[in-house]
Amino acid sequence: MNYALACKIAAQSDQLSGEKMKTRISILAASLVLIVIPARAQDATPLKLAQTITLPPDAKGQFDHFGVDLKGNRLFATPEASKSVRVFELKSGKPIHTIAGIEKPHAVLYREDLDRIYVTDGESGDLKIFDGKTYKLLSTVKLLEDADSIGYDPKTKYLYIDNGGGDVHQTYSMLSVVDTTAGKKVADIKIEGETLEAMALESSSPKLYVNNKAKNQVDVVDREKQAIVASWPVTKCKTNVAMGFDEANHRLFIACRTGNMVVMDTQSGKEITELPITKGVDDVVYDAASKRIYAACDGNVDVYQQVTAIRAGHLFDSKSGKIADNQVILVEDEKITGVGPTDRVQIPDGARVIDLSKATVLPGLIDGHTHVFGFGLDDIKPGGPPFASPINDTREYRTLLALANAQKDLRAGFTTLRDLMSHGGGYADVDIKRAINRGFFQGPRMQVSTPGLVATGEGILGSPEVNLPRNYQTVDGPWAARQAVREQIHYGADWIKFHSTADYEFEPDGELRSDPTFTKEEVDAIVDETHRHKKKAACHAFGGEGLHNCVNAGVDTVEHAIELDEATADQMKKKGIYLELTAYHYSLSDYTLHDAKATGGKYSLQALREKSGRLAISRGVKISFGSGAGPFPHGVQAREFAYLVKYGMTPAQAIQTATTTASEMMGWQDRIGSIEKGKFADIIAVAGDPLNDITELERVKFVMKGGQVIHNDLKWYLQTLRQGKLPGTQAAGFCGTVSIRCGSS
Repeated sequence: MNYALACKIAAQSDQLSGEKMKTRISILAASLVLIVIPARAQDATPLKLAQTITLPPDAKGQFDHFGVDLKGNRLFATPEASKSVRVFELKSGKPIHTIAGIEKPHAVLYREDLDRIYVTDGESGDLKIFDGKTYKLLSTVKLLEDADSIGYDPKTKYLYIDNGGGDVHQTYSMLSVVDTTAGKKVADIKIEGETLEAMALESSSPKLYVNNKAKNQVDVVDREKQAIVASWPVTKCKTNVAMGFDEANHRLFIACRTGNMVVMDTQSGKEITELPITKGVDDVVYDAASKRIYAACDGNVDVYQQVTAIRAGHLFDSKSGKIADNQVILVEDEKITGVGPTDRVQIPDGARVIDLSKATVLPGLIDGHTHVFGFGLDDIKPGGPPFASPINDTREYRTLLALANAQKDLRAGFTTLRDLMSHGGGYADVDIKRAINRGFFQGPRMQVSTPGLVATGEGILGSPEVNLPRNYQTVDGPWAARQAVREQIHYGADWIKFHSTADYEFEPDGELRSDPTFTKEEVDAIVDETHRHKKKAACHAFGGEGLHNCVNAGVDTVEHAIELDEATADQMKKKGIYLELTAYHYSLSDYTLHDAKATGGKYSLQALREKSGRLAISRGVKISFGSGAGPFPHGVQAREFAYLVKYGMTPAQAIQTATTTASEMMGWQDRIGSIEKGKFADIIAVAGDPLNDITELERVKFVMKGGQVIHNDLKWYLQTLRQGKLPGTQAAGFCGTVSIRCGSS
């Protein structure tokens, strides 16, 4: 590969965060793809030429391969004419060192754990191993002449090297296996064909794919059996010299010097499509993060971009609250590039088409009140104790479970979360958000609030004799509160969440008494300091003094406000304060059984929630969707929608709380909340019509986040529905042009 190609890719990556840039370069350097989102092979995605980068004259030349040392900020390039490995600073491109004495350098691998550099020398026919610090030659592994392309298995530390073939007057090629830890060859795999050009390893299986240029085919090697198990002919182009691999979607991109690129399905070995590329291609890299292919040849780099078209039978416009029929959504990379009726928005030739023509398509949902570190199993009926706790389980274990909770929410259609307090997770919610943003794991977009703030007396576990970890950060006094706000913002808090009330009880006359925590001066200090740093404040308050302090201080959101009067509601409306009702949360058995026992069944938070929820809606308070998921299982929070409708909203208004309103609450209305050109392609679909049955949102069948399909169960669901095999459905369940839920379920 051209060194300039690596620099160009790195330069483009500067637009991303530094860590994401490093991740992208490491993906390119290792010729491996991080598996983030599983997808079906039949969803293979054609590409369009998005950009052609013309390289400067001094950047041309035979840089067949390169390697990267991320930790040491080094790039290793192998220009054949220089008979050396050139070492550059990765970020600046400044030359660092020249490793001489290599007659015909081809491929290069860097092992960070051993600090060793491995270089194939086509002239002498060996693998040269150098010390990564001194650049001195440590040893050589004898191979055949014309040692060239490599594939590295990070699990076994084996290096697969193409050598021999027509350039040394042999009718066959050798795929040699070298143990890079021992520095010894352990096997040779003979492949009929005088020229092998490129290879890709599958991390989820022992398969290795090799371009057999002499026979115009792809040979599939089983690395465990060390034998060829299949050969797939390449019929749509000639001289297959380069190979990129999208493992998540089971696609090989096979580039030919004749000016074609074939997309091959690695599950079936069949050619899916053929695309034109620049003639004379030398190397291809697939970048999973951007879903782009970089095809390099001497003088320029072609950049191919995935194009996806969604046929939306019924599209919910979250701004108008109405549904438009027969729409098309165009997606490139992470963003929506076009949306409109089929007679105005044309689907480009060769685009991947996702057929949701029998479904209702909506923007990805937003839950503004979650606790990913909440592991509760409560429900309308008791569901058992939480499946993890800060007393019995390590923070590391709970962080993994919290990530799993976030992924459950994503698969349920909630592509964005605002997570309020880490509940014993410390600052690990920041780490989860970063890991998702950097592409290490799939997950929703997130804003987080770290441990949050409480006053002394709340969140203390155990007796005075036992020192147990705290779930929250305890502060007393305005200046201590300001200090804690600064600390949490420093460590990554997007929001400052604090509890302005704690315990509650009902008076004999039914009045709710919620215990205030912080004083007015402390609340003022928390909110003021948060706003000084351009962050937002979220106040947990049931009512009374604690709620009034928060509203008077001008918090950005109030969580719960179960005891809400008209004057306070009107004040919240005037100030533009958002309210999150968490209505389903107060129907859980933990509250209903407690209240029934304490009041003899006379009073309950559940009943008071409905009364104040109806009041807030009728007075025009801005309601942002917030479920409180955590005490109850993640992934089921769409049950909240039915309560919003019960309290007086139309189904369209209820959906808007989790789309346009929630996006405004988070300050991301320019990114999410509606299906519009320029916004993230966060898209969901349901089989039925949520404006007729709001509970359809409890059965989300399709989820896309940032242009990547997270899951798509619609095809199976609709086929099964037609056959009348779903419980509570009938064969006539396909009502009209939309799949409507018929009968009970």
